[in-house]
Amino acid sequence: MSSSPDDSFSSLPLPLLLLSEASTALATAFCVAPFVTVIDRAIIQNAAGTSHLWPAIKTGAREILLRPWNGMLRNPVFLLMWMVYGGTYVTANTIEVLSRRAKRDFVYPKFLGTSVTNIVLSTVKDRAYTRNFGKVAPKALPVYTYGLFWTRDMMTMAAAFTLPAPIAHHLHAHLDIPLTTAQTASQLILPCSIQLLSTPIHLAALDMYNRPDATLRQRAVQIRREYAKSVLARMGRILPALGIGGVLNGWLRERARAGAMSGWQEWGRGRRWVGAAGVRVIAKAEL
Repeated sequence: MSSSPDDSFSSLPLPLLLLSEASTALATAFCVAPFVTVIDRAIIQNAAGTSHLWPAIKTGAREILLRPWNGMLRNPVFLLMWMVYGGTYVTANTIEVLSRRAKRDFVYPKFLGTSVTNIVLSTVKDRAYTRNFGKVAPKALPVYTYGLFWTRDMMTMAAAFTLPAPIAHHLHAHLDIPLTTAQTASQLILPCSIQLLSTPIHLAALDMYNRPDATLRQRAVQIRREYAKSVLARMGRILPALGIGGVLNGWLRERARAGAMSGWQEWGRGRRWVGAAGVRVIAKAEL
């Protein structure tokens, strides 16, 4: 008798289940990190005035495509991005697994866990990126810049990990949209849509770092000038990172759990066969 992937949450040994979830999370992050790295670096270079947005994107993409070893595994910029999304997806998957095992709701724990993880790791990443690609000499990030970065990240985590599931079920229940379609659409659209609100916060944080003495009016002009192309770039960044990445993570998790469940059942049958054979051998020896 076969089991569904959902049965694996309670049937598989916890260490095997956690290993499966962590592996799929890291694989997902590795797949999306190159795209996000190129766009994120270009946004910061553009905001700092060290390069225009699209030329910076082309340069970064060319580096990864033509020299993938140097552009990825030997590139601390890529490794930082892989760290951020690997840690975020590992946290999300782990919290969901532990909550399901305990038969508890995981929506809010997942939001809090992913927010804290993403904020801490993104702070490390943003600090390195801003210092490396800013136009001013490296200096300490002001507390209010951290605060804006944290606000930006919490908005994105809510849109990526908290809102898609309830909205998908609402669409399924009230508009008769197939659940799988609603889940995919919610996961792709919501993280991108929140960038309309979070991009001004992101640009303000960067401008406060690069131009600490600018007036409020000057900041508003800067944000208005950079908003359209930055929001498109951030949507292009978030779509692979948490939109497509979220769909890919879910797909990989289901298949990894199904594979682990099948392997665990085969191993169990093998153990029972060996045990039964051993009993027969002992019985014959006693005769």
